[in-house]
Amino acid sequence: MSTKRTKKTTTARTRRRTRRRRTSTSRSKKNGSTAWRRNGTALPGWDDLAPGKNARVPDQEDQFLKGISTGRFAALLLLFAVAFTAYVGHVHATQDLYERVEAERQENQRLHLKADRLQGELNRATGPRVVHERARELGFQENLSFGPTIHVETE
Repeated sequence: MSTKRTKKTTTARTRRRTRRRRTSTSRSKKNGSTAWRRNGTALPGWDDLAPGKNARVPDQEDQFLKGISTGRFAALLLLFAVAFTAYVGHVHATQDLYERVEAERQENQRLHLKADRLQGELNRATGPRVVHERARELGFQENLSFGPTIHVETE
């Protein structure tokens, strides 16, 4: 029974405190003050700080950030930083590779043009006309195999 008396006594004390602190609505409006008075203390009591009165309305961003733990956020941030660094490195490597390929392509084209020019010079130097003239200059005589072209007329 002593526990019941203690509970009843505590509840009664709380009610008395609440009654002392509250003023009537008409009095508070006359004085221009709120519905609560201090009773000589500088700070409000625990009953005055009820969550319904002073509750903070959370923003949507706060809800999102509260749902992620600090470790998970740090891991995601690190993952993002690594992915971004890898992407930037890949872009630079691709640009460098493209520049090297372009330089090699230009070198290949230059070498092909040089090879074509040299092949033309060789063909002009070793062509049949040049060889026959040079042979005549050296004293060779025309033979049937090197003679003029024979045309056979058919009826």
